[in-house]
Amino acid sequence: MAASYPENTDTLGRNYSVQRKSGGFRERAPLPREHYKRKHTGFRKILVWVFIGLLWQVPLYYFLNRQVSRVMFPSTAGPGLFVPRTAVFPLPASQVKDPRVSYDDRYLAFQNNSTLNIYDFQQKKVIWQTAPRPNGKLMAYQWLPDREALLLFESGVGADPNRPGRMGVGIYSVEMAAGQSGVDERYAATLPLDLQWDKITQVSLSTATNLLFFSAENQGQNRLYEVDVMKNVKVVSWRGEQVAHLAVSPDRGAIYYDALDNHRWQIVAEKAGQRVQVASNPLDKVLGVWNNKLYMGTVQNGYLIKVWTITDNQPCPQRPDYSLHWQGKVPWDSDSSVSMSGQGLLVSSGSGVYRINSQGSTLLAKGVNFFSPSGKYYYTLRNASSGMEIERNLV
Repeated sequence: MAASYPENTDTLGRNYSVQRKSGGFRERAPLPREHYKRKHTGFRKILVWVFIGLLWQVPLYYFLNRQVSRVMFPSTAGPGLFVPRTAVFPLPASQVKDPRVSYDDRYLAFQNNSTLNIYDFQQKKVIWQTAPRPNGKLMAYQWLPDREALLLFESGVGADPNRPGRMGVGIYSVEMAAGQSGVDERYAATLPLDLQWDKITQVSLSTATNLLFFSAENQGQNRLYEVDVMKNVKVVSWRGEQVAHLAVSPDRGAIYYDALDNHRWQIVAEKAGQRVQVASNPLDKVLGVWNNKLYMGTVQNGYLIKVWTITDNQPCPQRPDYSLHWQGKVPWDSDSSVSMSGQGLLVSSGSGVYRINSQGSTLLAKGVNFFSPSGKYYYTLRNASSGMEIERNLV
């Protein structure tokens, strides 16, 4: 007669069986209640800490994004502060040449009788100035997009500290000292000595790669140069090629420019030795890179008549995705410049400042005006009893 094995019940009311093993019996006992408590409690702790970490990350990322926006896109940051539509600032200068406003609209750099000045709009005074070096000249200056610093291209005796008492060409950084009234001057890079007679134009910095680009023009010929973080200088453009209207991608580090080769203008994109043609119409010009797009304008008979865009993903083997952004008629000349505002593109020429977008074009101000890189303001210079004054208008 076969033996029967009674069922057993544990303290949780669960059944477990008695199994036969050679020579006897072995009971498979259930795990105690404390084991399940410890296992579930540890899992719950992990979930709680993961949830707390996510709660901290959301406001932290929001704060960091806001800080980045204040630096890179000052026209859209800080909506809580009241900004007057028009403000006038006195300039202690008999003339203002080549005015350039910083990306945060805090400082104005300009030349007055060959002296370079930096004017603080908040303090309403000149906080720094410098005169040309002996037997030299100030070749160019440009505000950096990611910090309150001005790059100076200089030639002359002592311009290059590696050649004391001799002619040299160099780049200096004049950085506004945070919380202080002065500035910090630093030597940035040595340039080839044969650049001392050139005109430096089209200065632009890639914040993604920390590469500095500029064009040097002499006797109708120009070249596009690159300066890396190790202060190495090299020529980017092809031999005999003319370069104009340079724009640098802030996110990808690609450079876009108008190139004249074989007597025909084209728009090219270049990055890390790769180069592609993105537009072949000789009437098209590079306007700038904003909102992850390259903006190109068609100029004909002294007027900007079309604005095209492509995605900022060049150079790549695929055909660019052309899109017509605007079509109309706005005056254009050799000194015209373009910036992006929150309400569209700003176009400056000798006849005035225009705003263009998908709805059309609008004349904001007549006469000679200029605007800051942020696109938040446009500026007008005029004579005053004490010298010059500058009027700042909200776009």
